[in-house]
Amino acid sequence: MKRILCLILAFTLCFMNGCSLASIDNNGTDPSDVLISPEESKAPDTEDVDVPEDEFLREYLKNIESQKPHVREAGEPTSYICIEENLVIGILYPETFYAPLDNAIELWVRETSEYYRSSVTSPLSEPAELTASYESRSIGGLVSVRISGTFLSEALAHPDDFTKTFCYDIPDGEMKDVSYLVLEEKLPLLTAMTAKKANIPEENADEGIFDNFFLTDEGIEIHLGRGKYLPASDGNVSVFFGYTDIADLLNEEFKRTVIPEDDPVFNEDTDHTTEPSETEPTTTEPPVTEPPVTEPPVTEPPVTEPPVTEPPVTE
Repeated sequence: MKRILCLILAFTLCFMNGCSLASIDNNGTDPSDVLISPEESKAPDTEDVDVPEDEFLREYLKNIESQKPHVREAGEPTSYICIEENLVIGILYPETFYAPLDNAIELWVRETSEYYRSSVTSPLSEPAELTASYESRSIGGLVSVRISGTFLSEALAHPDDFTKTFCYDIPDGEMKDVSYLVLEEKLPLLTAMTAKKANIPEENADEGIFDNFFLTDEGIEIHLGRGKYLPASDGNVSVFFGYTDIADLLNEEFKRTVIPEDDPVFNEDTDHTTEPSETEPTTTEPPVTEPPVTEPPVTEPPVTEPPVTEPPVTE
């Protein structure tokens, strides 16, 4: 019974994430010819549905219900599905039609499937399933892909979740790592900032901390693999930096792509974001020069003293 439920869940997950599988029944009837009445298409009342008694299965169903819609801006959904004795695999990933990117993704799908298949080799192994889905973004000339999944087995104390990312530069036709986005001399600073935000001892952080990064419209998500830098019980931890918060660390070409000129930018000196000042063009008026005022010279009339005449002296 449990195996049947696993099969149903694997196919349901693939259909929920946009993967459509055409099938033909034994009579050769095309599924598109089968009509379903509105009554049959209604979801059953939750009161009539049997709640699974299996705690493991109930937790899995709860995780499916909490999934958010995926953003898929690049590539067409395709899938790898495999059903074996004690293992069901369903991985949804994009076909982008960029050969280097598609080859890298397909190689990872094969290697990941083989890695988890090797843990369920015995017929006595507990039933398990591996499911994964993806998101993709187009940021300027870059395609960023993130594949996230979970390996579920009753033999494990907790689910094994994982994330793998890819970044491809369309104009260059090459895969890119974080050094393409961040100035080389600023990488140690970003490493320290990531370690601090994820509560990783700084001496344990290295450049491998950026092995999995995903670009969004707002910033960079850095995914730390389970058990690599933090205890496995912490799960798959991610750290986010907004583009404007690390503007001083980005190379100029990438910065112009992701930060509009009117956005606030990070001020490294004051350690906070500042709004760009709006400077109005200044108009320089010529100085006003008044003509000099020339006053006529003041001339005083000459003072003429009357001659002094002495009276004649008579003896």
